[in-house]
Parts: sequence; structure tokens; C-alpha cells
Amino acid sequence: MSIVFTNAWMFGAMLTAAAPAVEGPAAPAPVSPKSSAALKSGDMRACAVELRPEVQTAYDRVKELEQEIAVEEALHGIYDKAWAEIWKRIAAIDAGAKETVKDERAGLVKRSEGVDRQLAAVKLRITELAGEARTQQDVVDDLVDAPAVNGRERRQRRRCERSASNARIEAQIEKETRSFRGAMVGARRSRCATAICWGPSYKFAFEPLAELPIGKTFGVPSSGLARYVNGNDIQVSFNAGVRFWMAWDWVSFAVYLSKPLLQGGDFIHVSGSKHEFATSQVRRPLPGLGVGLFGDMLWLSFDYDQLRNGNAGNLRAPEFPQNAIVSHAFTFTVAIAPMAGVRNGLGTLGEKNRREAVEAAAKEAAEKAKRDQEAADAAVAKAAEEKAAAEKAAADETPTPTPTVDEANG
Repeated sequence: MSIVFTNAWMFGAMLTAAAPAVEGPAAPAPVSPKSSAALKSGDMRACAVELRPEVQTAYDRVKELEQEIAVEEALHGIYDKAWAEIWKRIAAIDAGAKETVKDERAGLVKRSEGVDRQLAAVKLRITELAGEARTQQDVVDDLVDAPAVNGRERRQRRRCERSASNARIEAQIEKETRSFRGAMVGARRSRCATAICWGPSYKFAFEPLAELPIGKTFGVPSSGLARYVNGNDIQVSFNAGVRFWMAWDWVSFAVYLSKPLLQGGDFIHVSGSKHEFATSQVRRPLPGLGVGLFGDMLWLSFDYDQLRNGNAGNLRAPEFPQNAIVSHAFTFTVAIAPMAGVRNGLGTLGEKNRREAVEAAAKEAAEKAKRDQEAADAAVAKAAEEKAAAEKAAADETPTPTPTVDEANG
């Protein structure tokens, strides 16, 4: 489909260059082929071809006309070269001024007149073909700009245009090797094996979360639990939930349930009690909120921790009711996510191998396209030569009209 569009656009540019100037209102400013308007127009045309067979028929006819014009242009070049050779020979004859070559000069002049007629016929055919091509292009434009006939076609067109836009963005990201979204495309692809992903190059996703963030936690207000949390250098917690990433995993948001993995032999002291509370009595009753940056290489989380009194034995402080909250803290953690890092690394390594294979296939496809173009150019040149030979043979077979008596007598 893209080849048809490329040829059609090139053909349209050729028609525009060959069209005669007409006085009238100033033409609109040219639109860059990379502008959003031009890209959207290309998407609309692609979808019109997919959804309406008559558009594809018109494009096929445009391609046929393009081929015919290419043959006529090559034929025009042959005749133009022949005309130049004839007048070069006539100029050489005139420079010599020999009586013996006057008959040859007359024959050359007659041949040049025949070539002039052939050139005029070729130009006329090119003009006619260009006119038909413009008509077919108008048909395409009208069909592309026509509103959808029903809601079903409207939805199909919208989905098709979105798909075409996504494909264009994915192709652009595939070429990016130094940007974050291009370098991490393999990591996103591997993670999407266990996630719900959508958008161009996995721009958005819902992913199950099972992580062990390792980092420093800060607690407020100045409670016994917060003082204990702030007194620890590094903490580890187990998080399980769901995360949503956006903007190609530049940033993600997570909701999770977690358990702080505090040092088992430590004790926590609170104001108003001499009892030593074990770290196993710390609870997180509410889901935590997390923000991941740069593919979760940096993890920021917010939690609410409670230190609860025990039910009996050494876990219970007698001055507090059973299971009562004796201290609490709002915690903020800055950490790294090692499990996400491992998955990103493995996915990036696989993406490197995949890109090498894609580059090799693209190189082979480019060489094949070059060979096909050379074959097409050779076919056009051969067709033009055969047509020129056929026209020359037809002209040679045309009998020369016998002059009348009055013409013979002058």
C-alpha cells in the first residue's frame, strides 16, 4: 500500500510541475510532508484505500498512468535525441556546402519534420494521460474527504487512522537508539508478555507488580515508630499490586499491598511506656502508593505504618489495650527496584539481537528494491524503444503521395 501512495504522491508532484500556469488566487502555502496535517492526510488516504475498494481502483489506475507516462517520457527523450542528431548532421552539411550532399540534406530535413510530428504526438499523449491522472486523483480526494455513511464506517475509519498513526510512531521509535523510549523498547516488549499494553510501541500498560524495593525510608511525625524508621539506613519491603505506566514507561503509578521487612532482632520504644515492641508488630493496614521513574529504575513510595500492641505475653504492653495503635508514621521511601531492573536488562539484551536481525532484513529489502527499480527502468526504456521502432516502421510503410500534374509543373 505504501508503494502505491509513494508513487501517487510522486506522480502528483510531476503533474503539478507540468501543469500550465493559470491566473487566479494565490495558491496556499506548501505543506511540509512531515507536518501533522500532511501525516494525518496520509493516514486518511491509507484508511480510505483499506475501507473503500473504489479508492484502491483509482490508485491502481493512477499507477498504470504513471507507467504509461514514464514510457512516453522515455520515448520523448529518444525522439528529442534523434532530432538533435539530425540537425547536428544538417549543420555539418551546411558547413561543407557541397553540391553532392544537397539531396542528403533534404532527406534529413524531411526526417526532422517527421520527428517533430512524433514529438508533438508524444506531448499530446502525455497531456492526455496527465489529465486522466488528475481526474483519478480528484476521485480519490473526493472519496477521502467524503463523510462516513454510517456509524460503523466512522468507527472503522477512526480505528484505522489511529492504527496508521501508531504504526508511523513505532517506525520512528525503532530508529531511535539513543532516546529512552527507543533504547527501552525491548524491555517494554518483554514486560508486556505479562501485562496489558496498548498504544504505539507499548506507550501505556497495566502490569502486575511484585517487587522488593531497596532504599531509604523517612517517617513523619516525630513518633516512636517514625524515630525508629529514620534511624535505619536501608530497608527492604515486599510489594504486590498493580502498576500503570505511561509515556513509554518514563513514569508509572502503582497501588500495592506491602510488608516492611524490618530487622527481626530490633525493638521499638514509644513515649509513655517502658515496653519494648518487636518490629514484627508493625503493620501496614492500607494500600501504598508508588511512583516509578525511568522504567522503575527509581522508585518513590508512600505508606502508612502502625505499631500495634500485642494480645498477650511479651508482645503486649499492659498500659495499652490489646491490638491498640501505640504509634504510627507516614513513610516516604526512595529506592531502586531490582526485579524490574533484571527484567529491563534481559529485555534490552533481547532487543539488541532483534534489531540486528531487523537491520539485516532491511538491508536485504533495500537491495531487492534497488534491483526491482533498475529492472522497472530497463523495462520502461525497452518499451519506449520498441514503441519508437514500431512508429518508425509504420511511417516507413506509409506510401508517399503522388504529386499532381499542377504540382509537378510548379
